[in-house]
Amino acid sequence: MKDLIKREIIDMNNEILKHMEKLKGYKIMIYPFNQDSIDLKEILESKLGIHVDFFCDDSMPSGKCSSDVMLFRDILEYRKSHNVSVFLSNKKEHEWFYDFEKFQRIGILCANIVTYQQLKYYLNILENPCVETQNYLNQLRVISSDETVNKRVDITIRNLENCKEVYDLFADELSKKVFARLLAKKILNCKFFFDVYSPDQYFDKSLIQLSDHEVFFDVGAFDGDTIEDFIINCRDKYKYIYAFEPDNLVFSQLVENAHKYKNISFFNVGLYDETKIIRFKKSGLGSSHIWNWFDDASNSLDYEDKCVLKGDVLDLKPTFIKMDIEGAEIKALCGLKETIISNQPQLAICAYHMPEDLWMIPLYINNIDQGYKIYLRHHSYTDSETVCYARKDFNEENL
Repeated sequence: MKDLIKREIIDMNNEILKHMEKLKGYKIMIYPFNQDSIDLKEILESKLGIHVDFFCDDSMPSGKCSSDVMLFRDILEYRKSHNVSVFLSNKKEHEWFYDFEKFQRIGILCANIVTYQQLKYYLNILENPCVETQNYLNQLRVISSDETVNKRVDITIRNLENCKEVYDLFADELSKKVFARLLAKKILNCKFFFDVYSPDQYFDKSLIQLSDHEVFFDVGAFDGDTIEDFIINCRDKYKYIYAFEPDNLVFSQLVENAHKYKNISFFNVGLYDETKIIRFKKSGLGSSHIWNWFDDASNSLDYEDKCVLKGDVLDLKPTFIKMDIEGAEIKALCGLKETIISNQPQLAICAYHMPEDLWMIPLYINNIDQGYKIYLRHHSYTDSETVCYARKDFNEENL
C-alpha cells in the first residue's frame, strides 16, 4: 500500500503543477485588499512568476484607483469576457472558507479559487520535488502548527498498511483512485481537491437508484437541504421520509423548511449504538456533534445533555440511509445493524469527520453484509464531503 501511495503522491503533485500552470494564463486577482494581499502579490510575482492583474475588494480602499482594485460587484460582468483565477490571502485555517463560498456563489469555478493553504503546498512541491526512496512517506510527512492536524496525519500513517484491505473492497476503479488520493492528501495535509471532485452528492445515478417507494432515513438532516434534493431526484414519488436532527436550533429550521412535504416525520434525537443520554456539542450550524477527542471542553455552555437512540429499536424499514453526523457514523451504523441486515437499504455514509472514518466505514459496512458493493466519492473542493456508498446490485436498465 505504501508503494501505491508513493505513486499517487507523485501523480497528484504533477497534476497540481499542471493545474497551477494553467491558472497562470488567467486573469489573476487577490481578495481582499489588505496588507496580507500585498505580501501575497509579492510572493506570486517574485517567487512564482505569476502576474497579478488586480486586487478585489467589497469597497474601494482610499488612495487606490480602479485599475488597482476591482469591486466585487463588478466581477460578474468582467468574467463574461475573461477567465478568472482568485487567490485568497486569508491565512486562518477555517475563515478563508467564507471568502471561497463568496466567489463560488457568483460562478467562479471552485478549481480556479486558490487558498493560502493551497499556495503553501504548491510552494512546497516546487521546493521539494518528489524523490523515490524507502523513507519517502516519513520524509514528506507534514509537521503542522495545528496539533489536531498532526494527530490526524499520524493516525493515517499508522494505519496505512491496513488500508490495503479497504482498497480491495471497492467495486470500481474510481473509488480506488479516490481512496488512495485522499490518503495521500491526508498524509501531506494537501488542500487541493480539484482532482478528486465528483458532483451529485448522495444522488449520483450510477451509484444510487431511487424507486417510487423509497423510505428515506436522513440522519443528520440539518435544515432539510438533503431532503429537498431527495424529493427532486425521486420526482416527488416516495413512500416516507424520516428526518433525524439532534441540534435544537437547527431542528426548528428543519421542521419549518420541510413540514410542507408529504409523509415525513421529524426526530429531535441522534442515532447511536445504544439508547442513552450523551454529551452533545451544540452550534446551531452543521458542525453540532457528539463530543469527540479533538473537542475543547473548556466552555461548558457549548454542551448539553441529549438523547440518542439505537436505530434498531425504531423497527422501521428504510430503503435508503444517508448519514452525516460529524464523526458518529460508525456508532449509528452499529445501532442500525439489524435494520440494515433485514432491509438491505442503499447507504450514503459520510466518511471524513474522523481520520479513521475513511477506511473504517467501508470495513464496517462490509462486516455488516459482505454482499454490499462499496464505492467512494468526494464531493467538495475542500477536505469535507467524502461519502462511502453501498448498495446491492440493481438492474442497470432502470437507471
